[in-house]
Amino acid sequence: MKKVVDLNFLTCPKEELELPSKGKFYKEMTYNNIPTGLEKGVIHIRPLSTKEERNMERINSTNFYNIWAEIIASVTAEQFDPMDLTISDLFYLIYWLRARTFGPTYEIKAECPNCGEEYNDRVNIPDFGTVYLEDDIIEPFELTMPNSGVRVIFRYPKVKDLVDASKRNYSEKKKKGVKISPTIYQKVLCTQEMVLPDSTVLTNEEDSELMIDIYSRMQAADTMMIDEEYAKYDHGLLEPVMKTCPMCETVYEQFPVISPDFFRPNFRKPR
Repeated sequence: MKKVVDLNFLTCPKEELELPSKGKFYKEMTYNNIPTGLEKGVIHIRPLSTKEERNMERINSTNFYNIWAEIIASVTAEQFDPMDLTISDLFYLIYWLRARTFGPTYEIKAECPNCGEEYNDRVNIPDFGTVYLEDDIIEPFELTMPNSGVRVIFRYPKVKDLVDASKRNYSEKKKKGVKISPTIYQKVLCTQEMVLPDSTVLTNEEDSELMIDIYSRMQAADTMMIDEEYAKYDHGLLEPVMKTCPMCETVYEQFPVISPDFFRPNFRKPR
């Protein structure tokens, strides 16, 4: 007779975790027409199971965000699409999962910015300070470009915007031999409305090609204004640690990086 065993004892309890964005970009977010609750800025998450850990073996440069979105959706209690997260929140969850599943330290190949020498180093995730958003945010943002006079109404970028921009760049290059900057296309995706000096109103649903052309022709000082607006709302693992190069003894800032050991921990003790 086949044994029936209750395997609930293997279920790891979920922990409450505050998102660096504090949910300020997730107001009125829904999933299958049901509110996600992420506007509260709190998520309930557990460490990876073996099945999910094995799923990381599929990760490459093309599917990185898609695979992590699948993993995060499976380890969180809330029902939402991880592609709707900010990039900083997504990476914060990725680093949290690494630390809680395998431990907070992992090996990297560091490169000194002064002498250029590479050396083996270890990263300890808790050493990096986390920046949380404190002030209320009102989206969409609105800016009038000083040189072109174009008024832009836009929102903060999400993971899906980065992925879609990369796909569009690849598709256009393959079909037409034309390379579109993913950075420009991401701006188009986040631009809800663009008002030209002659009062012509453009939207990304109907006028994305024209928006791409406009952003491409704009003075760099104009488009930089959008980046500067985004920078006001930086959040996540942004505080670096200070490292000293063992070769030239230069002290420099080290930010979190993802290495092969991040995905496949090396538990062998160093000799």
